[in-house]
Amino acid sequence: MLAFVAAALMMTAGIFWLSEVTASSSMAYQGHFISTGAFYAAESGAELALREAKLGSDLDGDGAVGAISLAPALPNGSFAAAVAAQKYTSTGVWHDHVRITETTLE
Repeated sequence: MLAFVAAALMMTAGIFWLSEVTASSSMAYQGHFISTGAFYAAESGAELALREAKLGSDLDGDGAVGAISLAPALPNGSFAAAVAAQKYTSTGVWHDHVRITETTLE
């Protein structure tokens, strides 16, 4: 009887441990996935800003070539880009994660 109770407690503890590990792994993956979305949003802003600079025209209609403030809508995030002295800074937001990229033209 004592061996059965000990075995049942060990199995219960193993099940709780497995569910905790699975939940932690899922949360880590979700954070990585959302952070990657923010990175790609920031990259999109930088690419659009560099395209404006290459063409010499204001594609988003905000009045400044190389700066992006009126970006196309994204389903779960946004991006914006600014330029100062050949340095392009793009900020991407995806859900609650923020990534910032910088590009310098020489």
